[in-house]
Formats: sequence, structure tokens, C-alpha cells
Amino acid sequence: MVTWLLPYAVDAVPCRIAFERGKERHFSLLGISLGTSGWIVLAEELPVNRQFGVVRVAAPLAGSNPRIDEKHSRWLHLRIRPSALPFMDPSKSGVYNKVKSKALVDGRWTLAFRDEESCKSAFSMILEEMNLQFNEVERRLRPLLDLERDSDFSNLSPRPPKALSSNTTASNSL
Repeated sequence: MVTWLLPYAVDAVPCRIAFERGKERHFSLLGISLGTSGWIVLAEELPVNRQFGVVRVAAPLAGSNPRIDEKHSRWLHLRIRPSALPFMDPSKSGVYNKVKSKALVDGRWTLAFRDEESCKSAFSMILEEMNLQFNEVERRLRPLLDLERDSDFSNLSPRPPKALSSNTTASNSL
């Protein structure tokens, strides 16, 4: 594993992926979460200094649904969603109204690792970062969604229907 210098030290896991048929590339996989944001990053090492790298591809961490292939224990499958950030997608930004862009669609990455242990390490890293992101989102939303706190919800209880008096007929009450 290579340690990358980011806002904090991260162990990257070397892997291979082919974005085009027959064009396999070597990357280092990173799962990163900062607060409520998280990314899966594929980076290439700089030949001069292996402690630094160039990010080539990034995808949202949430919803990536990582799973190790049942038949190939060195393969990790990830669901990749397009970014929801407008500056990452020109079609969602008003600045580029006249620019035609390809529609971003959900996709899948299948990453190949050199051995089972590397694949399991990458899988664990992504799950750990997803849990950190989930916990931060949950922490921030808890005050908004907490229904058990001491609030006056008694006024929201349904009222019993008004009883019909003995001198009112059903047709008069409608």
C-alpha cells in the first residue's frame, strides 16, 4: 500500500481497471470522507515522488454498494453514480446552457486487485469511509428528525369525530 498525503494520511490500495475494452490502467484506490461528503478516488502515482499522486477519477462514495465478486475474490464491484454537483455536470449549470454534454448515467466499476487480501482491504476501507460519512450525516440530521425529544406533540393527536346528536339526522350532518 502507498500512503498518500491528503488532509490526513491515507493508505491507497493498488488496483487495475479498464474504462475501455483492452485498455487496462493501474491506479491506487482511495475511499475518502470529509464530513457529509465522500468520494471514491482513483489516482496515479507521480513517478518522481511516490508519496504524491494525480486524481484521475472521482465518484460519490454514498450509494457505491461495494461487493466482492463471488467467483473472483480479487474483484471489487462498485456502483458509480454521476456527481450531483452542478460544477461537475455542465448540463446542470446555467453557465453552459449552449454547451451540449453527454447525459451522465449510473455505472459500475470492477476493480482488479493483485490478491484477495488487497481486495478485502479496499472493501473494508470503503465500508469504513461510508460508515464515517453516514454517522456524520446522521449526527447532523438527528436534531431535525428526533421525534422523541420533549416537544409538544399532544396537539397533533387526532381528535375523535363529533358525535351526532339525537335530533340531527344523517342527511343534516353532511
